[in-house]
Amino acid sequence: MKHNLLKLIFFFLPTFASAQPDTLNQFDSTGLKNGWWVDYLNSNLGEINDAKTDTVYYRYTFYDHGFNLVKMGSIGTKKYTIATPMNLVPDHTGFILLDGEFISLDKNVTTRFLLNANKGHLTVYEEYYESGKMSHFFDYTKRWKGVAHTFYSCGYNKDGVLTWDMYFHKGGFKNGKEVWMLWND
Repeated sequence: MKHNLLKLIFFFLPTFASAQPDTLNQFDSTGLKNGWWVDYLNSNLGEINDAKTDTVYYRYTFYDHGFNLVKMGSIGTKKYTIATPMNLVPDHTGFILLDGEFISLDKNVTTRFLLNANKGHLTVYEEYYESGKMSHFFDYTKRWKGVAHTFYSCGYNKDGVLTWDMYFHKGGFKNGKEVWMLWND
């Protein structure tokens, strides 16, 4: 009896596994990216369209009907080199999942950008002026009153004085452009 039960489980297991919906890289009914997506990144952590070309890293990001809620730009350039976490190795995909702290330094070894990721999810992003003082801070883990897909951000002037701090959330589109809703705590 036990042997027959095991045969049935192994016979139907592939059917159950293939019946589970894939939750990555989905489109909505109008053909726009929606939900969790994999973004492929080059050696400068810049997003690239073709995973077969120049991909070194990858990360997860969330789209709300074509609107990327966790955008990021390239933090490394010829001008700014990237210091990466130790012991990063490609996984089963052949690429490196963003995990840990990535720092972009200028020629004077001053931090210009800092990015933290946890298992492919962007958690913190910081930008700095040439002086080394922070210009922008984004915390993608901090939610406005618990609302999903919101994040905290603040900005400083060149003297290091806080000029704004608020939470961001997608507000939709207006005249074909993305609109953000802003809340103060």
